[in-house]
Amino acid sequence: MVRFRGKKVVPADDWEWGDGKTLPDSFHLLVFLNEPNSPNWPKDWMRDYLDLLWKLEDKEYGAAICGNCAINLAQEAQQDINERKQEGEEAERENLQDATADERAQAAREEAMRTVHHAFYDDGDGANGRSCHIVNFFRCPYSEEREELVESGRFFREIWHHHLEWYERHWHNNYVSTPAENEKRWYHWNEPKPINLTNADDVVKSLEDGRYDKVVDEHERYMKETHQKIWSL
Repeated sequence: MVRFRGKKVVPADDWEWGDGKTLPDSFHLLVFLNEPNSPNWPKDWMRDYLDLLWKLEDKEYGAAICGNCAINLAQEAQQDINERKQEGEEAERENLQDATADERAQAAREEAMRTVHHAFYDDGDGANGRSCHIVNFFRCPYSEEREELVESGRFFREIWHHHLEWYERHWHNNYVSTPAENEKRWYHWNEPKPINLTNADDVVKSLEDGRYDKVVDEHERYMKETHQKIWSL
């Protein structure tokens, strides 16, 4: 392919950052990490680039899309459970006997949260116990559902990773980190906990009764006042 929508297509390795007149012929990580947004940058460049990758069914782009798939997210959550369980068993043999009561309670809480995290994707997000090791949207074995699985996964990932993890850090003392003096007002360690992240039913109910919305409102105020990005904890 020589041109696409009037733009010259060049090998990704040869594409020069800032060249808005050409398109890389494959997935280019720098573009996704730092999307060009200068005033002189063609407004339709990113759209054309993504459409080109879609037309070429680029494997790495397909894998990037799968990053939000409900099934992939459920598998990652299960893998985290398995890895942490092994680490926990090793830690218990080595030094858990020296841990304080608060540290033991926090470890148990984190273990329960990992189980809820997995259920959040597996049950609520639509994975339903299914597995997939293709990790390429364009070769998805669930082709009729693939767009729905990605959209659902993206929605639930924003809830958990962007907002509920921020909530967990700011409402529960992990006994490891200490907030900076100018951020202490955003921490509510000694206040009632509006959402129980160790209980899947309560997490779901919080999405319906307004408790989750209040957490999001505070997170957005935090981002605005501290000039942090949405994933900041």
